[in-house]
Amino acid sequence: MTMVDKPPIPPAPADFPESYQHTRSGRPYYYDRDGVGISMWEWSCLFENYDYKVVRKTRVAGVEVSTVWLGIDHNFLMEGPPLIFETMIFEAEPSETEIFGRKAMVHEEALDFQERYATEEEALRRHAEVVEFLTLRKDAESGPPEVGDH
Repeated sequence: MTMVDKPPIPPAPADFPESYQHTRSGRPYYYDRDGVGISMWEWSCLFENYDYKVVRKTRVAGVEVSTVWLGIDHNFLMEGPPLIFETMIFEAEPSETEIFGRKAMVHEEALDFQERYATEEEALRRHAEVVEFLTLRKDAESGPPEVGDH
């Protein structure tokens, strides 16, 4: 069960083609956070909602661990369940840039870590494990505290 309420979905515009209810070999292409197949219109409405899309973000050891709902099945071989969540590690401080005339905060570099998951529960568990690993690594690299350090 998802950790956030699904926002209301407005009706699709009259000119929105019904053909955009994509499936691959009978398997839905779009999913909500509970893993239920949804239409492209529903996916696009949910994907615009930051609170629905972002599962968890944690800054630790100079990086940001980001776990998000993708909503599109990234299991391209279709062996096993749909992969609709992703965890990546980014540099912690984004830079400001302009995209299509609008200011945006952009992470210039994604570090070499990316995993995808089928469920929100699995995504949250792995997010916590990555954060714990980075925290322990940071603590190990800093060494034991000096006398007088607190």
